[in-house]
Amino acid sequence: MVLTDNLWRGLKPGQSSQAELLTALGQAEARHANVGYGSLQGLERLDFSALGATAYLHAERLLLLALAPTRANGLQVAMEPWRQALDRPENSHMLASRMAKNARIVLHSSRGLALHVLAERVRLIELFPTLTEAQYLERLYAQPPVFTK
Repeated sequence: MVLTDNLWRGLKPGQSSQAELLTALGQAEARHANVGYGSLQGLERLDFSALGATAYLHAERLLLLALAPTRANGLQVAMEPWRQALDRPENSHMLASRMAKNARIVLHSSRGLALHVLAERVRLIELFPTLTEAQYLERLYAQPPVFTK
């Protein structure tokens, strides 16, 4: 399955409530209070490892979903189907991902999607409220550390 916007299992970041999240995904396997994501702080993180999903909430509202493509969630790992479905990315420049030294982010901020890609394989999908590229960089992007040998 390939997503063309920021909707997964009926959940839409910025709109869905915590109750809707738990109805759609069941009980979280772990909960963590007062965590950060990008420049955002004071979030609650709910882990749904069996689904390859992590949800970040603020004031009991879904702010961001991080999804790792797995057999359980049916999300496509190969990059080519994503490329065909989403057209050209909105990145004005290449964004490095924290996933691995050579991983890059393919950003579709106006769709609320960011794909973390390594060797033509999607490793992580971020779903968030639609943003401009500048807003994504300011709020959600975390510059990876310098990789040294």
